[in-house]
Amino acid sequence: MNHPARSALLGALTAMLLAGCGRTESPLGSDGVGSLPACSESTLTVEDGSDGAGDIRHVGSAGYVRYIGSVEELRSLAPAGEECFTFDGNLWISSLGHDAPSDLETLDPLSRLTAVTGNLHISSNPDLESLAALASLKSVGGDLSVSRNSALTGLEGLHNLTHIGGNLSISDNQALSSLESLHNLTRLDESVSIYGNPSLPSLEGLHNLTHVGGMGVTNCESLADLAGLRSLSTSRYLSVWGNPKLLSLAGLQQLSSIDGSLIVRENDSLLGLEGLERITNLGNTVTISANPVLKSLTGLGSLTRVESSLVISENGSLTTLHGLEALEHVGWALAILENARLNQLDALGNLSEIRHSLMVQDNEALPESSIDDLVARLVEAGFTGAVEVAGNLTP
Repeated sequence: MNHPARSALLGALTAMLLAGCGRTESPLGSDGVGSLPACSESTLTVEDGSDGAGDIRHVGSAGYVRYIGSVEELRSLAPAGEECFTFDGNLWISSLGHDAPSDLETLDPLSRLTAVTGNLHISSNPDLESLAALASLKSVGGDLSVSRNSALTGLEGLHNLTHIGGNLSISDNQALSSLESLHNLTRLDESVSIYGNPSLPSLEGLHNLTHVGGMGVTNCESLADLAGLRSLSTSRYLSVWGNPKLLSLAGLQQLSSIDGSLIVRENDSLLGLEGLERITNLGNTVTISANPVLKSLTGLGSLTRVESSLVISENGSLTTLHGLEALEHVGWALAILENARLNQLDALGNLSEIRHSLMVQDNEALPESSIDDLVARLVEAGFTGAVEVAGNLTP
């Protein structure tokens, strides 16, 4: 197979992989942010075309969206009086699209907000330094996104949040150094994305999560470990991508089920896959790619089945596939590509079934005799798929 064809296949595999990339709250958070106000519940309902509530835009079945870009607009949102309130609809707090310079440094007018029934986006507020005013917030019915707030250092104010009905995304916050205030979250049926937070050293704050619909940890330049995920037992997919200081996957020892894809890619300091020892079956594609100092796959020692494709590529320090000794079944393709020091395939001795194809290419230290032995074993077990072998060590 030529390089463009292989690139297209890898691109398709990656695209497929990315598609599918009740606890009682204390009135005082463990981070010491103040107690919930004593107030009665009222509801602020957003209706299409309502007057006095700012610009309301219809977003189809998702309901309505209210855009907030200034302190004055925040004040107009909260009802008069001392009672707490729920916002029915989608709330977007952002300086984008506003002509005047942003004056949002805090969210104080929202101190009595207890719930947002739709999505809550806090995005692109360059002067926002604190979320502490959200200390009454307990529930977000849709997605919660905190992104591109360059002065925000922590999530204090979210310590009483116990429910998110949609996705959680914390992304591109340049100064963010802690997730601690998310400690009351225990389960999210949708995905969690921690992306592009260069000052974030750990995932502490997610340590009570036991189930998520998916977990992505990407481009966090200071992240050293995954210990903050130590309670996580099930996730539909897991992506750990582009974290240059991450040394290991230790912290994932409770993770026993990934129904979808696993991506471990472009982690410059990652030495091994320890932390994945409880995984026996992966429901979609597995990609272990472009981890330049990765020396071992031993964390995958319990893995017996990959239901789609297994891609091991561009791991320049990997000399063997030790860790895959239990692997028996690959549901689509096995691709072993451009691992410069890989010199044998003995760990695949129990592999008896590949449903579609085998590609072993451009592993310059891998003898073709080792590949021939693998192909012979597979054919004897009934393999009839395509075999693409090129650019490996020839006699």
